[in-house]
Amino acid sequence: MSSRSAHRLRPAFRLALLIYLATAAASLAQVKTDPFARTLYDLTARRESGGRKGAHSIQGSAVTPSSLDSSGMGVPYRIILYGGSFCPPHLGHIREARAACSLLGAHQTVFLPAAPEAIQYEAVRRSKNWIGVTAHQRLAMTWLATAGYGDLGVSTHEVVQTEPGYSTSRSVLEISANTDAEIWLLVGIDVFRGMSRWESAPHVFAAVNVLVSEYGSDRLDDLRSCLPAEIASDYKAAGPRLWQSRTGRNRKIRIARLEDQGLSSSRVWREARRGDPIEPLVGSLVAQYMERYLSKQMEAVD
Repeated sequence: MSSRSAHRLRPAFRLALLIYLATAAASLAQVKTDPFARTLYDLTARRESGGRKGAHSIQGSAVTPSSLDSSGMGVPYRIILYGGSFCPPHLGHIREARAACSLLGAHQTVFLPAAPEAIQYEAVRRSKNWIGVTAHQRLAMTWLATAGYGDLGVSTHEVVQTEPGYSTSRSVLEISANTDAEIWLLVGIDVFRGMSRWESAPHVFAAVNVLVSEYGSDRLDDLRSCLPAEIASDYKAAGPRLWQSRTGRNRKIRIARLEDQGLSSSRVWREARRGDPIEPLVGSLVAQYMERYLSKQMEAVD
């Protein structure tokens, strides 16, 4: 190895440093002395170096499912993409992601935090007061929330995008185009009802399978009404709550009840404002992070 290569910062170190500077506005020296920042550093370094097998099998724009263990049996990789703002990620997200992984027999559910522009739009549209939460803070919280779960991963593919108009549909298409893995997209029933209006929606249904998660008493009884008109007639029932393409041009759609979503990110912020403990909602690491780095946002929530 050349001297130049030897002194080049490893990607994990650069990423950990970027997260810390963005969230704590501190120097590199503080990364080494602050216990919580050290946790962030160790977590990102361990994931990037393969400390948790498969944790970064999908990372950035380079999708490399070959880093997962196929057990030498030729079993196809099955990966679930789980998009959202994750501001903050809570235990409902974790339970839903793990339930999906178990249901489909997937190798991993990969959290896909939304692009900065998308999260800012949602913050304004829903009159949220967490607009000041940065993309790197949401990414850090998502990493902390998934720490210790071998069936969960995190992708930076979308959250690092700064291009105006960058969308989840574009992110999903880019990821699916760069892997031979079997890709499923996990969406809530409310999101699925609006997918027909997504940019390049027909291409999304042709590229990935979709797992729709129902909540509470809300059921999806009319699947075709939620699909783009040009592909709705191509789907037929293939089993209980399972649809597949008649022509093979499109992928499967499955509906399941994964998690009773009594939790929401909005509820986390509300309880934080009231001074109620949020650890039961988000877990200890995310709660510590919010209390340390997002105290102003917690105080400002309506």
